[in-house]
Amino acid sequence: MPKTDQQPWVKNYQPGVPAEIELPMESLVAKLEQSVAEAGSALAGTTRRKPRRPSPLMAGCAPATS
Repeated sequence: MPKTDQQPWVKNYQPGVPAEIELPMESLVAKLEQSVAEAGSALAGTTRRKPRRPSPLMAGCAPATS
């Protein structure tokens, strides 16, 4: 349990929010590789889809060519 005199912000945490958490020892790359391996073929073909309609943020921009 952390000492609130060393970490005064802990007293402002909502009930149920832990003052300390256990961090994973795996790297972010390992986590990403694990996620991709678990998703398997569910991700196949999802990265090259075209949007159903143009984004309003891109209004006035030249259309992309593919």
